[in-house]
Amino acid sequence: MGNYSVRTQTESDAILTLATEAMEAKMNAGEPFTALDISNVLKAKNLPVRHREVAAVVRGLYVGGGMGAFGYVRDLIHVSTPDGSAQAYLYRHGTQDPSDYTLDAQDALPPVPADRARPLDDAVPAGGPLSTLAETALQGMVGSAVISGGGSTAYGVPSPRRSRGAFRRDGAVAVPRSFIEQAGYQVGDLLMLTHDAQTDTLALQAVAPGTTVIGAFVKVWGDLRVRIAKTKLRIAGCAVPVQKPSFALDGGSLRIEP
Repeated sequence: MGNYSVRTQTESDAILTLATEAMEAKMNAGEPFTALDISNVLKAKNLPVRHREVAAVVRGLYVGGGMGAFGYVRDLIHVSTPDGSAQAYLYRHGTQDPSDYTLDAQDALPPVPADRARPLDDAVPAGGPLSTLAETALQGMVGSAVISGGGSTAYGVPSPRRSRGAFRRDGAVAVPRSFIEQAGYQVGDLLMLTHDAQTDTLALQAVAPGTTVIGAFVKVWGDLRVRIAKTKLRIAGCAVPVQKPSFALDGGSLRIEP
């Protein structure tokens, strides 16, 4: 996976606004959609967004309750991918049948080339307040979707050392303290949580202060406690229950396999 590039506050606000506007248009028209639909809509307009950023806003709007006002519900469906099949959330009006959705085999549009990309800073008016719907999505993204920090998720040669983590009744994942120590994380660190849909693998990596990224994150608490709530797993894009996670140090990141 590539670097998770730093976004300015203006760019982060633009992604929130553009993604929620695209969803609002879909919901006003009564159309079902997935996060990939919204991502493709924005890329087709030459907006240089990343799918993971858009998907985080889509999930945030649902978790925050913004879709409920439009009568929208969510289903986990099977979709076709270049590597086979995967699962994705379908957002639809409660009166619709999930089987009516016909774009389950669409391809993700490639990243917008730099020479065609529209600057995100200019895509929405600068300095204005976020819309109510964008604020709802922001609140749904783990309470504070835009965090101070920047970093990347790297997958190198897997370390042979693994450990099983604790399975909690509430669906959360408790990361063993020994791995937090070995990774060099400190109390108070913010850890970016990302999900690789192709390998169904999660990863945690510390983010540096002073920059801005959108996505799911967890904090290292006292006694080096790290708990990944079920809500944060969903926001990161992990749709399957994590019941018997295994952990492995992988370069500068901590890899988690459900």
